[in-house]
Amino acid sequence: MSYRTVGADQELVVDCDICPESLEDGDWVSRFATEAEAAEQADAAGWVETDAGTVCSRENLPHRQARTGQAA
Repeated sequence: MSYRTVGADQELVVDCDICPESLEDGDWVSRFATEAEAAEQADAAGWVETDAGTVCSRENLPHRQARTGQAA
């Protein structure tokens, strides 16, 4: 998964490598203490790790192509 650290506590945020989307919980970007916790929540939200990187669950063409391994 693609992560970035934020805040004084260096919490992790999961980012999509296709668009500027970050894993959110309601109106707030989700922050995680560990990579395992972040990956588990991203999995549960339908995010996947592909050769193109971390791909969120959006259903537009670039995201579908990345999830199926097709060239954009």
